[in-house]
Amino acid sequence: MRAVKWVGIALAAAFGARIYYVREMIAALVIFSVFFGALAAAVSVIWVIDWLIRRLMPWIEARMARSARWAIASLRKSFAEWDFGRPVEYFRETRSDIQGFSRLSR
Repeated sequence: MRAVKWVGIALAAAFGARIYYVREMIAALVIFSVFFGALAAAVSVIWVIDWLIRRLMPWIEARMARSARWAIASLRKSFAEWDFGRPVEYFRETRSDIQGFSRLSR
């Protein structure tokens, strides 16, 4: 009778250990699923932002070129007024050494 009791206790302990192991594995699965889900969401957000930037870049470049032309024209006008009324053409001819903006100013 005593042997049956110890066999029953051993079986219960083995069964309990299996249930504990399964619960641990399920908990680990849930934790890693949440982690990888958050990682996938972050990568997806970065991918969408990159996609939007690539789609909007021609529009942004066009607006920036327009703004640059406006800024250069305003600066030339200001410089012309500062330099005792010399015309803007004077600065266009003498300040053509600015290579990057000469294309935008025309």
